[in-house]
Amino acid sequence: SSLRSIRQEKVRDAQVTLRWLSENEIQYPIILKPLRSAGTDGVSLISNKTELDSYFKKMNSSRNVMGESNTDFLAQE
Repeated sequence: SSLRSIRQEKVRDAQVTLRWLSENEIQYPIILKPLRSAGTDGVSLISNKTELDSYFKKMNSSRNVMGESNTDFLAQE
């Protein structure tokens, strides 16, 4: 038997995330979080395209709690 798991994808921006959503027929809400973060730093529940765009405007090239740039993110259904 196979185990179901949460579909996820490494993304860099809203366009890549939208393509992943479309190609995999994934609906909102989704979770976005920086790959290089600690705890809940930068973790957001995204409910629509407006929130998706706002998240990447805010988070791209921001710094995580360890002082590193946020350039890659994990999107999860």
